[in-house]
Amino acid sequence: MKVGDLICYNCAGMRKKTLGVIMSEWFDTDRNRYLMIRWAIRGKYMPRWSYEYYNRKNRANPWMEGPQNGVKEYLWYDDKDYFTKV
Repeated sequence: MKVGDLICYNCAGMRKKTLGVIMSEWFDTDRNRYLMIRWAIRGKYMPRWSYEYYNRKNRANPWMEGPQNGVKEYLWYDDKDYFTKV
């Protein structure tokens, strides 16, 4: 997967109920890859944001800096096999 690809969350039956686009990627010093994803269609179950990314960047947790409803447009996720390219 690369920046600009359309992806879905392929767990808990959400494959046909989610759609997102990879907006950016970041590699840490251990060569772990993190993806910034903007979700166009959100399902009932969504992946958990990357604790490691926010911890290494010394940023506030996503729920502390989002809009009033607590859902941010962009979140960073670990590059795992539960994301599938559409």
